Amino acid sequence: GPDAERVGRMAFEVTQPMVTRGDERAMLYLDVIFDYLDEDILATILEESMDILPEPISDLFMRHRIAGRHEGQAEGMTRMLKRLLNRRKLEPTAEQRQRLTTCTNPQQLQHWFDRAVTATSVGEIFDD
Repeated sequence: GPDAERVGRMAFEVTQPMVTRGDERAMLYLDVIFDYLDEDILATILEESMDILPEPISDLFMRHRIAGRHEGQAEGMTRMLKRLLNRRKLEPTAEQRQRLTTCTNPQQLQHWFDRAVTATSVGEIFDD
């Protein structure tokens, strides 16, 4: 609804002390929060919170969203990376789009996703 972003942010903020302490329940709570947030709102919160979140957050996110399947992980990460690129107004070339859409390696996609969080150009993401 219209208050989804505000409620999602509040729920996310409430879990931060637990995340900082390393409380394993925080991961469960984040799973639930992430599952109910709209994709655009989630992408915004993730982008704003990358310094706060534990390092394996994208693995946690994908495990919950895509039921842990290797194939599903790649598909889910590709979707999230495309959303992040769109949100950050980073437009990949046709060749870069092809690399992204044909990649089935979750670790490679994770690497690109991590780069995309702070990249100032698409080249910074996909150049090896």
